[in-house]
Amino acid sequence: ISTFNKGRNMFVKRIASILNIEFEEDEGMLKRHKEKTLNNSSYKIFHMAVFEIILTVIVALFFLMGAMAKMFRIPKMMGDMMHDKLESFGLSHTKIFLIGLVELIGAVALVFVNQGLSVIGAFLLGAVSLGAIGYHMKYESAKDAMMPAITLVLAISLLALKWDMVRQLSVLF
Repeated sequence: ISTFNKGRNMFVKRIASILNIEFEEDEGMLKRHKEKTLNNSSYKIFHMAVFEIILTVIVALFFLMGAMAKMFRIPKMMGDMMHDKLESFGLSHTKIFLIGLVELIGAVALVFVNQGLSVIGAFLLGAVSLGAIGYHMKYESAKDAMMPAITLVLAISLLALKWDMVRQLSVLF
């Protein structure tokens, strides 16, 4: 079995265990137990869970990078540019640090298995994005608010996905 297939199998097994779906391994490939048949809604939930995990990791990494730039100016060039831009908006070093801290808390909460914390994380990241849109519209142009608008859409999407997953999982169990 290749390393890729092992990693994929572990990922599928993890998602399947969350959704209470049983798989068996046959010559390195995962196959669903024959006696356990899944209806279309179970497959839909499974695929949405995979999509949610991928989107969560991408959004969390994006906000984690932004938080590090705001809080610790890491990486140096990006952090310095970001600080200069935010200072031109009239934000103090303390406010910039606090925005970074909220982004960090939101990104960390987003990746928790506990869906309640994930919903809070998505809400925090959406709130930060909404504030960023406001500041960019006030001090710059609408095109400069595009990136915060994209992150707002992603945060709202994650919020809806996570809220919906909580509702669907409660029906299954």
